[in-house]
Amino acid sequence: MHDVAQMAGVSQPLVSQVIGGRPSVRVAEVTRQRILRAAADLGYQPNVVARGLVQSRSYSLGVIVPDFANPFFADVVDGVERVATEEGYAVVLCNGLDVPAETHVASLRARQIDGVIIDAIGAASLPGDALAGLNVALIDEPSDMYLSVTSDALGAGRLAAEHLLGLGHRVVGFLGPASNYWAFRTRERGFVQTLRAVGLRVASDHLRRAPATAAGGISAMRTLLGQTRAAYSSNRRVLRERPHGSWRVEGMPDRTRPCSGRDVDHWMRRH
Repeated sequence: MHDVAQMAGVSQPLVSQVIGGRPSVRVAEVTRQRILRAAADLGYQPNVVARGLVQSRSYSLGVIVPDFANPFFADVVDGVERVATEEGYAVVLCNGLDVPAETHVASLRARQIDGVIIDAIGAASLPGDALAGLNVALIDEPSDMYLSVTSDALGAGRLAAEHLLGLGHRVVGFLGPASNYWAFRTRERGFVQTLRAVGLRVASDHLRRAPATAAGGISAMRTLLGQTRAAYSSNRRVLRERPHGSWRVEGMPDRTRPCSGRDVDHWMRRH
């Protein structure tokens, strides 16, 4: 840093403030650019750990998702990493499949994490003080206490029902994860409400809930075979994509038409 200050003709504290990105520092743009150019020419790499100690920050974010193998959560992690990296933050990934979310939160807190992003874990089910004092953002979990980003899950379920009704189906099935996760339950509600609005209902033996895994979905879907020719899955992992883009369920005859919640969500974002 001393060499950068000397080359730029400024003080070392000013170099520290400019490279550290402090928004409160007042410096002419020409001077800022001269400092950044000197740092680049000298190959200077800031010590994030040292800077964090001075500013009482870790420059890292924690992300807790239920299952890295699920394509949806992989997309979430990809988006978080892309934006965090652009802002100079590292991302600590936590898989909630085998380790309780509360344990992950405690571990992140011990590392003085700057913020925690939680998706499909159920923050409301954590002990009252688990998230106290942390910067928290929730995905697809409405909250009065924390920042939350939610999809139109109700609309996704509605569009899925309208799609199957538009194809002429009147006897349909629903397959969802055995979970109280807000998005899953809300998609189910939108789906069922739309059917009821036209005088239809999902028979109890056509309503299946299973573990949120491909194996769980396949097993549950097979129980619907012979009972219905159309089904809505609120979790995409029961489905797999063919090379030409159509969908089928492993072990399911092509006569049965599946529709998944995530694909409806994607359609809504495009339109």
